[in-house]
Parts: sequence; structure tokens; C-alpha cells
Amino acid sequence: MVSEIEQRFQVEIASHLDGIRTFRDLYTLVQHQLQRGNPMESAKEKQGYPAPRNRWQLFQYKMWIRLMKVIFRITIQGQEHIPDEHVILCSNHCNYFDPFWILTGFHLKKSNMNQYVCAIAQERFEEVQSRYYIQLLGGIPVNRTGNSIPAMQRLIACASEGKNIILFPEGARSRDGSMLPVKPGVGKIAQESGTKILPVRIDGGFQIWPRHKKLPSLFHWKTMRRHKLTVTYKPVIM
Repeated sequence: MVSEIEQRFQVEIASHLDGIRTFRDLYTLVQHQLQRGNPMESAKEKQGYPAPRNRWQLFQYKMWIRLMKVIFRITIQGQEHIPDEHVILCSNHCNYFDPFWILTGFHLKKSNMNQYVCAIAQERFEEVQSRYYIQLLGGIPVNRTGNSIPAMQRLIACASEGKNIILFPEGARSRDGSMLPVKPGVGKIAQESGTKILPVRIDGGFQIWPRHKKLPSLFHWKTMRRHKLTVTYKPVIM
């Protein structure tokens, strides 16, 4: 029933089940989400994402990944787990470099970067300073506080088309380096699109650029030692 209501009204219910005790609670939740905006218009807007990228932008995307691998001296582990087919990359999230770092283990020489898209918080699309990297990443806006169904449907469609999806299941950057509670949605995208999940772990990212710092740093200035950064790919989840 929950799935049918979500599809019919384009609202998010599954993540709010703990607070629903009566039909009145359900009705109030649906009404509240519908008042946030026209769900059909929101769905149509999501169809325009990711925004088209030209050859120069795709080249820059690939160059940024390679450059970061060199600058941060990233150690790559578990490359043997990266399959030839498209996947949903799920990683912990510490800073804005994460979407680039998690692709440093991929063989990008012959890759079509148009086949990589990334779920990004909707509010980032309103920030002028974020538009450049959002365009490179093939950003798809996700409403983290309201109706996320249109974004979910767009991500499912992209995965069904054979695109690699970059997702951060925590939904936000870590505050202290530890994992935040994982939000629902990844399993649904994988199941409905028939796409495997490739778990990725980034170690050292929080030390390089913690959430409370405005800029990243390569070194721990008290010891003058370079921060270590490791990207590990785990076995795929069917």
C-alpha cells in the first residue's frame, strides 16, 4: 500500500513509517508533502537532469579525477571488485571531493564520462560556487527534507539506461568522520533498475577536509606529516 501511495501522489512515505499510527497521520503526511509543491512539476523538472555536458566539460571531469589522485597520493585497494558493467557506487561522505575520489580506481582512459551521474543535495544547485562541479559530475538534485520520489525515479531511470550512479546513502557529510545513519532508497534504485551496488570506503577524507573547515589541507600542520587517503572497493552486492 505504501508503494502505491508513493507512486500515485509522488510523495515519500517509507522513511516516515515510524511516526504513522493512524490513517489520519498518513493523510496529514501526504497533505504536508503535497503542499511543498506540485509533485508532477517536480518530476518533470528532474527529467532535465543531469544537464548536458560537452566534450570540454567531460575532459575536465576526467582530468580532475586524475589530478586529485596525484595531489592526494591516493592509495587504491580492491580494484579487482570493480565490475565491467555499470554500478551504483555507495560511499561514506566527508567532503565535496568524495565524488571525484571514489572514481580514482576506475580505468577512465576509455570511459565515457557521460555515463557517470551523481545524486547531490538540491540546495547545492542554488549556490553559484557549486554549479561548476555539479555540472561536471552530472548532478541530479535530491530534496533531502521533502519529496524525494521524483529524484529517485530519475536515478532509477539513469541506472536503467546503463549509467553509473554515485550515491552517498548517509545523505550528508559526516560531522566527526564516523558514519551517519543510512537513509533508505539505495536498495530501491538497485532493485527496480536491476543494477549492482559497489560499496566504497574512503579513509582519511575527514582529516583532509572536515565539515567545519572552509578549505582542505594536505598536511597535519602540528606533525608536518601528509594526510593519508585510501579508497577501498568492496565486493559488489547483487
